[in-house]
Amino acid sequence: MTHYDVIIIGAGPTGLMAANQLARFGINFLIIDSKAGPTVQSRAIVVNGKERAMATIGEFGKGLTDFSYMLAFEQSRNEELLTSHLATLDNEVSWNTQLENIEQTGDVIEADLKYLTKPGAPVERSQQTM
Repeated sequence: MTHYDVIIIGAGPTGLMAANQLARFGINFLIIDSKAGPTVQSRAIVVNGKERAMATIGEFGKGLTDFSYMLAFEQSRNEELLTSHLATLDNEVSWNTQLENIEQTGDVIEADLKYLTKPGAPVERSQQTM
């Protein structure tokens, strides 16, 4: 059984951003996604200023927060960028992996993971302590 401090389910922009921040601070984590890799089609093209992407569009929300602008940056490019940066921090996404089951006993959480590229392979159990 492998131990992680954090398990991230989903390697979209939010999961990848979380993984990059955890890696930056040296926190032991696992990030999984049932997809084969970063998306090649964009489901979103606008991110908020906190994510600091590439091109600015207007001044939407100016003055409401410290990050009051929106940026045009395709989801596919965002995922590529975040996945590549994660690799520079010696971490990677466990693609083709899905969460089969999750159980909590006291302060221990156990997650069963299924590797989609290995049909018939046993489910791996990972553990996270709260």
